[in-house]
Amino acid sequence: MSKPTSASDGGIGDERAWAGVSDCASAKFAKRRDLAGALTRFGKAVGEDVDEAATELMKTITPARIESWTHSKPMDWANESFAIAEQTQTKYCIRQGASCDHPSGKVRIDEAYILTSAPIIREQLQKSGVRLAHLLDAALSK
Repeated sequence: MSKPTSASDGGIGDERAWAGVSDCASAKFAKRRDLAGALTRFGKAVGEDVDEAATELMKTITPARIESWTHSKPMDWANESFAIAEQTQTKYCIRQGASCDHPSGKVRIDEAYILTSAPIIREQLQKSGVRLAHLLDAALSK
């Protein structure tokens, strides 16, 4: 099964990408439970204490990074995330030429996965915080 190659052709945020998602209440509950468990495990990538983790993440956000992260559009952000998902270490994509196929079975998000992915998780949290703050500043200053 061939997967989208960017957000603009069926990736994140494209309605076509969600066309096959079940509307079943039990499926939604299972997805929420899986997401909650994953978020709990991802907390280990930045630390258990939220305030301390936020302080540590903010320490390495430089003016140059802020400039870089805020001079792009949401479509660029989606494509950045899609590129991360295509990386071998995420295990979400099995390359078949130009195609990115789902692996058979589930991706196991365990301690080893978190340890390997921690730098990516931290940077994505930093980017999302900076970008959200930038969007809110722009929206609220109008």
